Amino acid sequence: MANYKNIKGFNIQYLDSDPPNPIEGQMWFNSTSQTLKGAEAATIADATWASGGSLNTARAAAGASSGSDGNTSLFIMSGGSPNTVNVEEYNGSAFTEIANVNIAAENAMSSGNGSTVATIFIGGNPKPTRNGGTESWNGTSWTELNDLNSNRAQGAGTGVSTAALVFGGVTTLYVGLVESWNGTSWTEVNDLNTTRANLAGMGLSTASIAVGGRAPVLSPTIRGNVELWNGSTWTETTDLNTARSEISGSGVPYTDVIVYGGFNGSTNASNTESWNGASWTELNDMATSGSRISQNMGASSSATLSFQQASPSQTTEEWNIPEYVVKTFTTS
Repeated sequence: MANYKNIKGFNIQYLDSDPPNPIEGQMWFNSTSQTLKGAEAATIADATWASGGSLNTARAAAGASSGSDGNTSLFIMSGGSPNTVNVEEYNGSAFTEIANVNIAAENAMSSGNGSTVATIFIGGNPKPTRNGGTESWNGTSWTELNDLNSNRAQGAGTGVSTAALVFGGVTTLYVGLVESWNGTSWTEVNDLNTTRANLAGMGLSTASIAVGGRAPVLSPTIRGNVELWNGSTWTETTDLNTARSEISGSGVPYTDVIVYGGFNGSTNASNTESWNGASWTELNDMATSGSRISQNMGASSSATLSFQQASPSQTTEEWNIPEYVVKTFTTS
């Protein structure tokens, strides 16, 4: 019968403590705890939330967009209580103030990939009215572009500055309206199946996912509905395990996303759920329950940054999948 030495070419190490940086497949016997241990590749189920760098300007319900690495290259744009024009860029450890947007608005929509020139800031509540303005980032400053056809706030945005999608939100009523951006102008396209606001949106202008939310305005119902956009129509799919509004999410494409936080109808939530293209799985919760968290925060389900409670905050949390996990094995 083959043993570990026959397979690996060496014996299991006998150590008095776990090695600091084991490699996948490495095994050792910990003489202190008298346990057999090994390192294996981590999965999304092993991911956790941890404190990130603090914002310079406290705010709530801001816009956000991220780069290819969702917690080391992103923008936090505007936000409210009170409304601010401030924009901050995150480098993985600290936020730096950069050029302001032209219109201060909370509950705005946004899409893009952080510090590149592929970010737009859309609509929101500049108070006392709702806004349809669109602003584009060129790497140095923000420029006003053509407005949405329907002024709104509390919707969701996906895509980049040359190809984006905005869906749901509040005009004077909760709406299922969807508009597509081609880099120059907005065009009305097919509506969501479920009218709602305060939803999360992740993906591209041709492949997006709409998650959660609430409607209607006179008797708000918390939604667990999930819909997929294929570039022309929306299709209902598996609901969230925990229905929530004021929810946030990250991930591209829409078969590999997470959603987190929100309001479950009675209290702020800390739940985190992942989507694999067919079903939702509960993961490790956020450290702090919160709603009105900034949307579109990450470009993948393996690395993102979350912040923004219902009242102004500077606190952030980072979500990461570790490189490996240490497992303990029975020796009997």
